[in-house]
Amino acid sequence: MTPRDNRRTVYVAGWPKSGSSWFAWLLGDALDCPVGAWNSNNDERDFATEGRHRKGPFVVRRGHFRLVDDEGGPAALGVCRLAWKNLTDEAVFYIIRDPRDVLVSAAHYWGRHLAERLDWMISGHETHGNWNDTINEWLDAPFKRTLMRYEVLVADCPTALHHALVDAGLPRSLASLKETCMRQCFNQRRRSLAARPGGRFIPEAFFWKGQAGSWKGRLDCDMGKQIEEHFGATMRRLGYEDDPEWWRDLPERALSQI
Repeated sequence: MTPRDNRRTVYVAGWPKSGSSWFAWLLGDALDCPVGAWNSNNDERDFATEGRHRKGPFVVRRGHFRLVDDEGGPAALGVCRLAWKNLTDEAVFYIIRDPRDVLVSAAHYWGRHLAERLDWMISGHETHGNWNDTINEWLDAPFKRTLMRYEVLVADCPTALHHALVDAGLPRSLASLKETCMRQCFNQRRRSLAARPGGRFIPEAFFWKGQAGSWKGRLDCDMGKQIEEHFGATMRRLGYEDDPEWWRDLPERALSQI
């Protein structure tokens, strides 16, 4: 991808398996602009890259960004670091998903056991940190960014996308966004699974269910207790659970362990 120099950057961030790629594709379609990796140097090998032919005045850049307060330099530093103090006219979006659904989706995507993926979310990764700290960094970020709830986007994609674009100062008509959501829906993307330009592939596991609440029936009581211990306060902050004892209703043995 070789975007025009005057294209305005739209950053889309989110914890892995929270819907950041889908959200980026929706925004790229809605704004009629290319979608690329977090850094232009990675466009050729990033599976999310698409829409090279689009002529809109934006370019969407997707990544699992952590926030840093470095002075000077470009807006995106290192590996998926967003230096927010250096932002000028860029639009920034962050998508958030119930950590229980993130866990189940990650286990399915990478073919790992739930317990292994839960440890990954708790201990974190050098690129995107741990789930709890990263989410709270973005919730408390001292700059303009538009937050999107994955569950809201799934429930009513056109309306949620419309509200997000209005909040970011990039309004589009609801009618056009309905067409965007139809083109970018999970079933449509599944049908288009194939080799991408440059040898990139989107594995079928990437487009699994795309549903909210997929964790139900897959978590046992012990795992639920661990999730509550590490993520409970943030889950309540986001409205995912009001009762800190929610995990007690889970079965001793889940129906399905990925």
